[in-house]
Amino acid sequence: MRAAVLTWALVGLFLVEEASSKCPTIKRRPQDTNCNYYCRNEADNGWEEGFLLDGQTCNYETSNDGECRDGICYKASV
Repeated sequence: MRAAVLTWALVGLFLVEEASSKCPTIKRRPQDTNCNYYCRNEADNGWEEGFLLDGQTCNYETSNDGECRDGICYKASV
């Protein structure tokens, strides 16, 4: 039981770390086909991952047939 609780705590910590991106959440630009993008991290000249706003269209199987939710492209509801 303790191992399961510890595992879920570590997974939760990882998800919080991933969610704290330094890139702004943006609307879709013409060049975006997925729900994530990368921006420059000025502090260390590296890269950070950012996400499109929920509800923006994305390419799931074909052009614009998906919808962004929490940084992931899902098949759009019909």
